[in-house]
Amino acid sequence: MDTVSESFTGWLNSVMDERGWSQADLSRATGHAPAVISNIVNGKRAPGAEVCISIARALHISPVQVMVKAGILSKESIDYKISDDIAYKIDHLSKENQGVILTMLDALIDKQNRERRAR
Repeated sequence: MDTVSESFTGWLNSVMDERGWSQADLSRATGHAPAVISNIVNGKRAPGAEVCISIARALHISPVQVMVKAGILSKESIDYKISDDIAYKIDHLSKENQGVILTMLDALIDKQNRERRAR
């Protein structure tokens, strides 16, 4: 049985803590048995791609991000860009909220451009 890296378990525990999630919450959100989640969270079992995808869906983050954290993929082995994570997250928003995000991005770009011109 492959053990999971300390960096992945630390990252996963940190994400769960930020959300106030227990192992039971992650188990329910992913659809995986509590024992599977417990073994992963405690570093006794490395997650496979299927579990990583389930964790990503539960956390509303890119599966690629979880697979990189789990060591299944390396950043060097993929064309990983922050824009991939942003696109993945935006795709999961309602059309209305996508519009809000685009308006916010436009405002940030305008602010940045004004700050650059002021220098």
